[in-house]
Amino acid sequence: MITYFTKCDHCGYRLGFSHGMLMSFQRTNAELFKKMKQGEFGEDFKKVASNNSKAQAYHSSELFRCPKCGELEGGKIIGLDDRRNRIRIETPHNCKRCNTKMEVLDGFIRYSQYELICPCCKEKLCSPIPIKFVD
Repeated sequence: MITYFTKCDHCGYRLGFSHGMLMSFQRTNAELFKKMKQGEFGEDFKKVASNNSKAQAYHSSELFRCPKCGELEGGKIIGLDDRRNRIRIETPHNCKRCNTKMEVLDGFIRYSQYELICPCCKEKLCSPIPIKFVD
């Protein structure tokens, strides 16, 4: 997993966020799957996890952006994929400012390809730079 940092040179806004998965993702995914079967992530997750032996849990850290107000937030995607029935569900991510569903910015194509706008002053943010690699 990589931790990134970006800032706004105009108003001082700062954002740190992580991208990727920890090296222990198989163990963590097994723990998530167990919690899903117990209902900790809601009935949709519980139903798919309990009724599909081929279902797999997954998680990753990502950068989210609100398409309405531009709010940026680092967070986790937690999901369940059942390839047999083509079922894929993920935890929702809604903007804390305006409650709009946030979009995931794909870090695999490098965040520098996105024009990130400061949610405070609406000026362009510096390109995110990796500052820490975590195992």
